[in-house]
Amino acid sequence: MRGGGGNGDIDFDNATEIVLDPSRADGKVHGIIAQRRERDLTTSSAPSGGDIDVQTITASGSLLDATVTILDAATETAVVTSDATGIPGVDADVRFESAGAGTQYWVIVDGIGTGVGSYTVKIDAEPELFS
Repeated sequence: MRGGGGNGDIDFDNATEIVLDPSRADGKVHGIIAQRRERDLTTSSAPSGGDIDVQTITASGSLLDATVTILDAATETAVVTSDATGIPGVDADVRFESAGAGTQYWVIVDGIGTGVGSYTVKIDAEPELFS
């Protein structure tokens, strides 16, 4: 996946975009952590000022244990929230309130320990409301 690498570096200029469905405000992207210390970067823009849920899901039996970190600026110090424990069936799970429609967020997926494997990042946001 673009935006990350095996050495752990993050390239904000090459993030993979997750395009959200305009009516449902959800989207997903698949990736692979192929080696220890690899991190992947995606980006998406909020459709509204409501809640956004982001989950990192791995296949049943996968050796990958993943974390997710949400940033609101193209710097690793702009952390909005992160999770490494998840919920049943989900490796990492976060919910946060968007600062408003069009706000860009970055999602870093990071493998814990030596596990590698494929994953899916799912985003579910509140759609824009029209009056």
